[in-house]
Amino acid sequence: MGIPHSQAQCFVCGSEKRNRVPVSAIQKIFDSHGIFIPKENRACPVHIGDGIFVEEAVNAIMQKSIDVQLDQETTLDYRLGSLR
Repeated sequence: MGIPHSQAQCFVCGSEKRNRVPVSAIQKIFDSHGIFIPKENRACPVHIGDGIFVEEAVNAIMQKSIDVQLDQETTLDYRLGSLR
């Protein structure tokens, strides 16, 4: 599962008040829910707390996730936590 690429707006709510998503949040949602989020994606600060997505954001992300195909290198990077 994954989320489409989005830098122009928050991928959670569509707002233009957005920042780059912390690597820690991307890694946590991948580890806990198997959802791929492109590391260039942006999200509003209200969707992030203590470096991870807040519960409300996780629920919205789970509803928006779609089937995606990841290449082997990207999958390995996410599994090993080497997104930096």
